[in-house]
Amino acid sequence: MGNRRYLDTASLWFTIVGTVVSAVLAGLSIYLTFKISKQQVEIKDLGKVISELKYQNDGINQEIKEVSKQTKLLQENSVLFSKQLAILENDKKIEKSIELRNIANLWIEFDELGIRLEEMDSATFVNAIPEEEQLKILSRLYTFVERGINNPYIISHEKIYSYWYIFLEQIKSTQREFTDHSHEYHENGRRVTRSEFLMSDYSRFKKYLYTFRKKGIEPLINTKDFLKDRKLHIIESNFGRPIK
Repeated sequence: MGNRRYLDTASLWFTIVGTVVSAVLAGLSIYLTFKISKQQVEIKDLGKVISELKYQNDGINQEIKEVSKQTKLLQENSVLFSKQLAILENDKKIEKSIELRNIANLWIEFDELGIRLEEMDSATFVNAIPEEEQLKILSRLYTFVERGINNPYIISHEKIYSYWYIFLEQIKSTQREFTDHSHEYHENGRRVTRSEFLMSDYSRFKKYLYTFRKKGIEPLINTKDFLKDRKLHIIESNFGRPIK
């Protein structure tokens, strides 16, 4: 009887212990399942993060390649721009050299014509030279000054240019007087002959001519650029020979 009771008690404890163990194991199993599930979710989320980082990294690499490409293109454009700038500067030098050479030609032409006019007295020009020849001389001088007025180098020197412009207007005025036969001539309030009037007009013209030489020609041929260019042409013309 006593053994029976002992067995029943033991059986009850085993049942209780088994139930508790089962419950614990079940709980542990649930916990582990939840834990594993959570870890799987975290691993899955981590995989997304890694995938996103990889995508962003690929994008950054692509941007780096694009920046590198653009940088290379800018460098190439910079080199091209430098070459174009060098060509432009060279073209400007050539253009200026042409302008200065044209001035040199004008200078030679003016010396030939201007000296002839300055040395000729009014009576000789008006009475000894045929009217047709007078007009040809004035026309030649007008063409000469007009070429100078259109020269960019002369235009860039405003003060010098003003004397070229004034002298061109004076030539126009003198041409009109030497071609006009339609009116009476007066000088200082008294009537004079056409010859007397033209001699007086030519004397005024020579004063403008002298001023033009001193203010429009000489300062021009003494500019730094002109002297430098002229020296270069002298060196070129003496190439292979000693420069004296």
